[in-house]
Amino acid sequence: KALTVVFADITDSTGLAERTGARRFSEILSRFYQQMTDVVFEQGGMLNKYMGDGVMAVFGVTTNRPNAEERATRAALEMLQRLVSLQMAESETIEMGIGVNSGTAMAGYVGTDERIEFTVLGDIVNVAQRLQLHARPNRVLVGPGTYQALTAQGNGRFNINPVGSLEIKGRVQAVEAYEVLRA
Repeated sequence: KALTVVFADITDSTGLAERTGARRFSEILSRFYQQMTDVVFEQGGMLNKYMGDGVMAVFGVTTNRPNAEERATRAALEMLQRLVSLQMAESETIEMGIGVNSGTAMAGYVGTDERIEFTVLGDIVNVAQRLQLHARPNRVLVGPGTYQALTAQGNGRFNINPVGSLEIKGRVQAVEAYEVLRA
């Protein structure tokens, strides 16, 4: 299925947990999850999972709404805005990276007899996850499929700068990446 995947992950959550203590860190993380989840749903995406100190969202799998790439990118930019509010409310420096990638993936249920979960699998998922590692601090990087869809939908909707080829761990071919700038 043609999908767009978003990974948003807090940078240096280990240091944040050390500074704030377990109870406060869990409260900050809960607020982070809520804010990021709200953004995903507002843009018509599906929250696939919470991953430690990050979230994985998928656009294009649960609704017939068009422009999954645009909605995912808008969600990514809004996540950065919500992070600013969270930082101010918590009086803590909290940074993250966001990777967005589009293409074909497998979507469905995986598991065992004891546990099953819905997920998406494929190269686009792995690339999105790795892009968020390069997107730190507080940047949105998109892969070539997302970039092509965004520019095909009309120039001027997003301010995008080429980043160049990025080596992606575990992948033979480098990936052309683009940074979507905040207004």
